[in-house]
Amino acid sequence: MGFLEWIVRLQRLDRRIIFSFMFVAVTVPFYLNWPPVEIEVSREVEDAYQIIDRIPPHGDPLLLSFDYDPAAAAELTPMAEAVLHHCFSKGIRVLVISLQYTGQGAGIASEVVPRIAAQHGRKQDVDWAFLGFQPNALIAMLQMGEDFKRTFPTDYYGTPFDEIPLVESVQNYAQIPAVLTLAATAVGESWAIYPGSRYGLTVIAGVTAVYTADIQPFYQSGQIKGVLGGLKGAAEYEKRVNVLGKGMAGMRSQKTVHYMIILFIALGNIAYWLSRGSAK
Repeated sequence: MGFLEWIVRLQRLDRRIIFSFMFVAVTVPFYLNWPPVEIEVSREVEDAYQIIDRIPPHGDPLLLSFDYDPAAAAELTPMAEAVLHHCFSKGIRVLVISLQYTGQGAGIASEVVPRIAAQHGRKQDVDWAFLGFQPNALIAMLQMGEDFKRTFPTDYYGTPFDEIPLVESVQNYAQIPAVLTLAATAVGESWAIYPGSRYGLTVIAGVTAVYTADIQPFYQSGQIKGVLGGLKGAAEYEKRVNVLGKGMAGMRSQKTVHYMIILFIALGNIAYWLSRGSAK
């Protein structure tokens, strides 16, 4: 069988073979440091980094809100991990909440935050605290502007608010230098509209790629001060803090899959045109 005949027969290639190639293209780069990916840190990510980096160590905490469910975890959890590495490596304290209404965001936070904190030797309730979740996001946002303790009388683990050293000086947003919301829904916009506009809270948003275009007007108007968009945003932040993780691994998978799709499209078109020539 000649090369031309082989190319033409590609039109009848079993689709399961193509699916197998795609599976390998997605999984292998996740575990191998290949292919290399060059990423430039965007202005939106650099702004987010600078805001967090300016928070004084061992002072008022960054508010980190896990406002997403497992469907968006592939894009948003790498952001959370990169930001937590940044904070804990510099001694920046982190106050964690979740306004994801089903409570699944709280479940993700309860796994991610203690794991990253342990890697840096940071203590619960001193270097970080997890206040739990509230299902009504808008009410919780406005209530925290007046009194955190009324919104979260106990933390996720049942410890009374008054017994958590990290929040002994936290009453409302006046003691919060910035909030990073990780969201796949309009709750990201709500942080800018309510705590941002009414209380002057500095808002940073980490959002899924499909939601990045919706959040851009808030960034361009200055209502949101920094944006991490999709898996690429996570990879950019990882590069900025020099801790490469799942964000960069995901970008390697995307690069490999994109090249493979282009290759299959090219081969399919070549096979089609050759088959037309043979038919004539």
